[in-house]
Amino acid sequence: MFNWKRALFLAVIFLIVAVIYFTGWHEFFPAGTDYTGAVMLGALGIAMAFGFMILLKNSREL
Repeated sequence: MFNWKRALFLAVIFLIVAVIYFTGWHEFFPAGTDYTGAVMLGALGIAMAFGFMILLKNSREL
């Protein structure tokens, strides 16, 4: 069964992608740093973790 701890794992994927995006940006575009994309991916990961935990924790009551 899908529990809320696995929802955290799914959200961590977005945080890992944000770190990879931030660290790998210089290889493709050495002139600048894209802080906005990394921050948005990190915020998406946190928001999805919160949403998945609430939805999946309370899904038994539906």
